[in-house]
Amino acid sequence: MTVNRGLQLAAGSAAKITEQNLKGSDSDSDSLKLRYILTKDLPLGRLQLSKEGGGGQDKMSVKGPVKSFTQEEVNKGLLEYSHEKGEKGGSVSFKFNLVDPEGNKLIDQSFFISVLEDHLPPLW
Repeated sequence: MTVNRGLQLAAGSAAKITEQNLKGSDSDSDSLKLRYILTKDLPLGRLQLSKEGGGGQDKMSVKGPVKSFTQEEVNKGLLEYSHEKGEKGGSVSFKFNLVDPEGNKLIDQSFFISVLEDHLPPLW
């Protein structure tokens, strides 16, 4: 792993996970082909992968329909975390194994997301 900075966003919002947040590298193969395979889902919120060309988004989960993503997809801004209004905030994480094209693995990695709750009183 070269970069694993996590993500911070406001409650009820969405943010892209880019190579500024998550970046793997491999000295003996193409880093764009590195694959992140989910091993533990987020307890709240939603991890989504956009389809290239604007064809919608697929939910990412250990059970599918999408179970992994590549560094190239991260670099293109196709990976996104969304937090629903009304869900609790705080720190959450998903776990993954990072696998190169030759099958070498970096296992049991975590990516942390901090959801900042809005503590302002409601307007009457």
